[in-house]
Amino acid sequence: TATHNVIGASTEVRSSNTLLLELNDRAVKAGELVEVAFSSKDFRSVSGLQMTMEFDGLTFNDVAGRSISMGASNVGVIREDMITISWNTITEVSSSEDLFVITALATRDGNVSEMIRVTDRVIIPEAYTSTTLSAGQGSTLEINNIELGIRGGSAIVSVSELMQNEPNPFKASTLISFNLATAGKATLTIRDVAGKVIRTVNGEYAEGLNTITLDKSELNTVGVLFYTLESEEFYDTKKMIVVE
Repeated sequence: TATHNVIGASTEVRSSNTLLLELNDRAVKAGELVEVAFSSKDFRSVSGLQMTMEFDGLTFNDVAGRSISMGASNVGVIREDMITISWNTITEVSSSEDLFVITALATRDGNVSEMIRVTDRVIIPEAYTSTTLSAGQGSTLEINNIELGIRGGSAIVSVSELMQNEPNPFKASTLISFNLATAGKATLTIRDVAGKVIRTVNGEYAEGLNTITLDKSELNTVGVLFYTLESEEFYDTKKMIVVE
């Protein structure tokens, strides 16, 4: 479930079930060594997990296990702002305590919630849990998606995220998906490499996952383009490629 072509990765989501990884939000300063603990109320009978984790304003330093045994051998450093995590065990684990802790160096001021994302750029985010079947039939392994939640005060909110378009590159049409932490207005802007606006899509979108279909005929161009999603508290840009 890994893709070697990081730019333009296209992956397949294989489950509608979700394991929510949670972390506490807080402000950090540039130059600060930050410890971020991850936990989950959904962590029951888990025998493995994998994910890509991307940073913006943090540089990965180390990882340490808490409820699960995790160390440097479980992490692949793709570049200073992107790592992969892969963990599995023979004995299933259930825990509501901290699962593991990542240590990273802050390269700018900001909040932790703005600096960490779970994505599918290299490895699909998945957790593997056991489900007991009817009497005498044993158990089966279930695949769960992994999403990131941020604790702010007493509430846990989803993190807004712009995803890589699929397929990419594309000839006829492509899907651009994004998560919004709260429902509201958002604008999708398509630009060429010179920064010229090719197309703009405005709309009211729901909390959670939203998808926009983009046809090649609407762009009237080929080559490398950049698409930007902007909402009230979120801004991100990704690259896509249109081919003949």
